Amino acid sequence: MIEQSYVEHLPEPWEEESAFTTSLLHETAPQGKSRFWKVDIWHVVHMGVAKDFVSSAMCFLQKLMPGSNIDMRFQNMTALYKEYCTANKKTRYVSKLTKDTFGGCGKNDEPTGGWNKAALSTTLLQFTQYLCEMFHEQCQMDETLRFVAPCLL
Repeated sequence: MIEQSYVEHLPEPWEEESAFTTSLLHETAPQGKSRFWKVDIWHVVHMGVAKDFVSSAMCFLQKLMPGSNIDMRFQNMTALYKEYCTANKKTRYVSKLTKDTFGGCGKNDEPTGGWNKAALSTTLLQFTQYLCEMFHEQCQMDETLRFVAPCLL
């Protein structure tokens, strides 16, 4: 459709023009506004909201894993992640989960996802739900996780 817009006139892809094209677009080519990006809800959610939610959730959920330190707990989480992906035929876009995958998970860190694949956000959201189901009782007993689990269940 983009190629087509260079040779024939196409109707605008919106009913009301967005601020993205009225304020930000400086292209003056014919139908340039039509080719300019529209708000992409898939990427807004998966590369923004979901990354932050999953990162925060994983930083809390790792505390439920066996292990005497954060690195060992993430090793155990990685093993569960690999099992989950295999059992559910999910592509593993990362080979291991670490504190760096989710933005540190330290006392003063601000969790934020370190990946650039929207489909990984989807898989990690599903894996987060799987962990919340697996550790349902512990999630209900933990004040913070009690708010994470209902978002997914």
